[in-house]
Amino acid sequence: LTIAFTGTISGWHPVESVFRVFDEFIGTHPEAALCLRMIGVSGREALEESIRTKFPNLARNVTFTGRLPNDEMALELAKANAFLMFNMYAYSGTKVFDYLALRRKIILCYSDDPEARQLKFQHYKLDLPPGADEHVLERIVEETQSGVVVKDALHLREVLTSLYREFEHSRRIACEPVGTEKHSRRAHAEQLA
Repeated sequence: LTIAFTGTISGWHPVESVFRVFDEFIGTHPEAALCLRMIGVSGREALEESIRTKFPNLARNVTFTGRLPNDEMALELAKANAFLMFNMYAYSGTKVFDYLALRRKIILCYSDDPEARQLKFQHYKLDLPPGADEHVLERIVEETQSGVVVKDALHLREVLTSLYREFEHSRRIACEPVGTEKHSRRAHAEQLA
């Protein structure tokens, strides 16, 4: 079971919480063939060091690539069974649209986790207009039925267990999103025009 992540990791992303859950899952399921694939991530050296020193089970099951051109990145992502994404709150970013186009299950972390809330308070210093929707990615994932909005670390444990069971049974992770065409680059370009 390969779960991929690509892109920037920001200070408000609960990376250590997610890594801790992956590490514990692998520790309690040593027979599990679970791989976390980090593709072109920012701060790679610090992440590798953190994983090596704090998350020994995960360290054996994580791979990194350097930054790749978009077409090569898409090919690497297409090899994964699911995608990891961190909540951007009021901003969607662009990664979600790449993930939607590849039709793999999105694991969006987190919607209501205490550690993530603390990181957001400390590091999320983006100016938001009054009344900004801070659930943009959650709404996109739910509306398109393209994945799971993970509430917190405990819920992530449940999601990993469920995904692994599904993968063991069928050697794939089902993802049948709906309405993704309205989130395509073409549709967004037409709206902008």
